[in-house]
Amino acid sequence: MKLSEKAHYSYKFKKITSSPLFLRSALLGSVNGGILYIIYAIL
Repeated sequence: MKLSEKAHYSYKFKKITSSPLFLRSALLGSVNGGILYIIYAIL
């Protein structure tokens, strides 16, 4: 993985984890939902 790719995914991850939808799904314990949301956000 290139450094630029790593930075890009790090930024995406921060953006996702700051999202209320992600936090809500995490609080509900919806692991699969969280993973799907991450995949959806990356695509």
